[in-house]
Amino acid sequence: MQATTVVEGFRLSPQQRRLWKLQQDTSGTAAFNSQLVLLVEGELKIEALREALEKVSARHEALRTVFRRLPGVVMPVQVVCEDASLSWEVIDLREKNGSVDELIEAE
Repeated sequence: MQATTVVEGFRLSPQQRRLWKLQQDTSGTAAFNSQLVLLVEGELKIEALREALEKVSARHEALRTVFRRLPGVVMPVQVVCEDASLSWEVIDLREKNGSVDELIEAE
């Protein structure tokens, strides 16, 4: 007997359905991912920034919403993740060679 996975989600809006279909037509590339590059000059308390961003993410469901495709279903559903932790990487440009634009393009 197989375990059943329960996913609570919402149907995509017409605009989201269109974007999903467009992304599927781009041969699997992440054409519609949102990314941010932030250049900070001066001293930065990285953990304080992370905590502040996680608090904002915890308050706003839209920042924790992902698309999940269930087995056998063509169109995904919107799922609000409970976990507000962020995926990010800190790159210290003082340790890198090259221009900022080149480094951003490489990432």
